[in-house]
Amino acid sequence: MAGVVALLDDEDTSVELIAEVTRLAPEFVNSTLTLLTHDGLIRHGRFDDPAARSAVLASLHSVWYRVLRLRVAEALYERGEPDGVVAAHLLRAGGGDDTDLPWAAAVLERAAEAALGEDDLELAVAYLRRAQMFHLDAVPKSRLRAKLADTEWSRNPERTLRHLPELMDRARQGDIAPLGLTMLVKQLLWHGRTAEATELTVRLRSTADDGSDYQRFAMSWIATTYPGVIRPAGLPSAAPPLGTAGRMVSGARTLAEVLTRGGHDRAVTEAGQLLETIHPRLRNRTAFGTALVALDVLTYSDELSRATVWSGRLLEAVAASECATLRALLQSSAALLALRRGELATAADLAERSFEGLSPAGWGALIGAPLSVRVAAATAVGDHTAAAYHLAQPVPDALFETRYGVHYLAARGGHLLAVGRADEALADYLLCGELMAAWGMDVPGLEAWRLGAARAWLRKGNVTAARRLVADQLTRLGNSDARTRGAALRQLAAVSRPEQRRQILHEAIELLEQCGDRLELAYAIADLSLVESQLRRHRRSWALHHKAAKLARDCGATGLYEKLTSTPRTVVPAPVAHPAMATLTTGERRVVALAAQDYTNPEIARKLHITRSTVEQHLTHAYRKLGISRRDELPTEITGVADLV
Repeated sequence: MAGVVALLDDEDTSVELIAEVTRLAPEFVNSTLTLLTHDGLIRHGRFDDPAARSAVLASLHSVWYRVLRLRVAEALYERGEPDGVVAAHLLRAGGGDDTDLPWAAAVLERAAEAALGEDDLELAVAYLRRAQMFHLDAVPKSRLRAKLADTEWSRNPERTLRHLPELMDRARQGDIAPLGLTMLVKQLLWHGRTAEATELTVRLRSTADDGSDYQRFAMSWIATTYPGVIRPAGLPSAAPPLGTAGRMVSGARTLAEVLTRGGHDRAVTEAGQLLETIHPRLRNRTAFGTALVALDVLTYSDELSRATVWSGRLLEAVAASECATLRALLQSSAALLALRRGELATAADLAERSFEGLSPAGWGALIGAPLSVRVAAATAVGDHTAAAYHLAQPVPDALFETRYGVHYLAARGGHLLAVGRADEALADYLLCGELMAAWGMDVPGLEAWRLGAARAWLRKGNVTAARRLVADQLTRLGNSDARTRGAALRQLAAVSRPEQRRQILHEAIELLEQCGDRLELAYAIADLSLVESQLRRHRRSWALHHKAAKLARDCGATGLYEKLTSTPRTVVPAPVAHPAMATLTTGERRVVALAAQDYTNPEIARKLHITRSTVEQHLTHAYRKLGISRRDELPTEITGVADLV
């Protein structure tokens, strides 16, 4: 009797329930409870002393303990108690197969789904493992195993490997429904088993319109992540459902649209709305996965500033999650975003953290996601030894069936070009383009491979081929491709006549300032500095050179910074003091000192913590005092008062 009370410590300890579990008469149960209460062992049907309860539980024989637990579970199930309450007793009962509880597996499965909804992956795994201990037909048992593999994937993809052989056998026998097949395909692709995955996708693609919301979402995610297996253009066109499920499916399809047609305003708006809606609900892996897709929409649409804000929020939200796999994927996406903004230290740190969450083996075919950022960041920093070290990491052939394969090829091409291996770099960039074209994903937001190939051709001395690729890239750009257009214009300047370069670079710089890619901006300003020097506009060249070096230093681009600071500059004659300099106020001198270094008015305002209007007023007054009408006429000695800033 005391043992049953101890087992029911967290539930209703009514006489009727205890009598049902113990198979004793209610009158006897009632008198015994009265006696235990009189002796001070229990109070209000529960143990008053936790130590006493633990001692009673420990005294129960293991067989009797299990029998009582199962009886409690059955009694609670018959009374209609919540699945989680019943499942807790089934789990604690432990033991082997149970043939006399035909309802138990379904209860445990539903409890596992509820646990997943609360991001309690450990409990969900425990429930699913326990559910498989019951005698089941082949179909439900295969479904449970598929769910278990999918749940374990969220914690550590390596743990799913042991499930794949049996699940594949079950799938070939027709024992796995479309939902389970979707989960299985995802696992197979993750681990690079593309032949087996392809075998199953034929059946899945024929049922995707009629499948579950999860199936529609997963198929869209698979198509955008593994386009070598399922082309995004081949996704079903059925309208997504309403509500949360609709947002989930719609987000994945929007990503597919961006990767096949390029970024556009509607996609950016939808991604922003999706993140606004789902961010307060980031409690489980479905929400995390949906948010990750929306973040990728912003990144591949070159909405870098908005994407950065959201990546910070998402990283904070997912920090304590048990979804180690999705956390690593988010860190990897945030690393790519930081790389595209020229934040090299942040990019490298996030890529490193993603490997702390998942081992190289755990990353499977998607290892190119963080590895490509590692390589590209090291190359941009100028640490070619580190880049080569990262490239020595073995990668599976299946990587090149994923969209991260083109990131990897572009990163490797950049490294090879930086170390003087232009032929090999060109081959990587061209292969990158071939894959993107074959997948129907030849959009610059994914990879602007033509610009990399143009740099390689230029290094090989073939200006005509380089110019053709740059021109081709420019004709393919949409309104939302400011970052790529800025980079393309910089490359266009490199293959244009000297008298055209200055204007082209000005356009490139304006675009790059808008989109937030500070590293590409530093390169463009450095190029313009050289052009100005060639035009014998030495003061202007010096100011641009200084700004490019500062940007390179801020980005952590050590290689570019050292190149800029070690390059001999044209000697500028010592400035002669301007007679009106003494008439400038301290505020005016600070503003014109930065203006002379080619800082824009908004940049000056931010740097000096003043309004744009104040900047304009100071410049107007300074121009009048100095007898000039525009910024290019500022005297050279003004840059010497930068220490005032």
